Amino acid sequence: MSTSPRIGFPLVVATIALLAAGCSSTVFDLETGNCLNFPDDTDINQGFELSTVDIVECTESHQAEVVGTLRVSDNDFPDVEKDAFPGQAALEEKANDTCLTSFNSYVGTDYDSSELDLFPLTPTEESWNKADDRTIVCVAVNMNNEVSESFKDSGL
Repeated sequence: MSTSPRIGFPLVVATIALLAAGCSSTVFDLETGNCLNFPDDTDINQGFELSTVDIVECTESHQAEVVGTLRVSDNDFPDVEKDAFPGQAALEEKANDTCLTSFNSYVGTDYDSSELDLFPLTPTEESWNKADDRTIVCVAVNMNNEVSESFKDSGL
């Protein structure tokens, strides 16, 4: 898991690793448009592993929203053996491209002009191997305030 700021994002962005969990609101349940809150003990400014989130209606108070997802395949990592974990750096590079494009399209403004931060959630080696986790989840976060509306087309 990487905790350093992501190159290519002008604001602080951390990589958040996904883990398998046995709860109804696991990170595997996340879809574009889901509004969510992180567990209370989550320090979003630090890299961390995340297994559950509280998915809420976007009209309820929340701090984050899924702005895009991408299921990766072996074709995305041609230099890696079939079904092998491509490594955190390769996943982060793929997340950079995917999440910036998804963010701009979903929020309706480019990331450089936005007041939101962007956190790509990427599989860990464990979730890749044990849970067939192949999904990058792009999460926009309002670090200053909780909101009670969707980020979609908000221009925030």
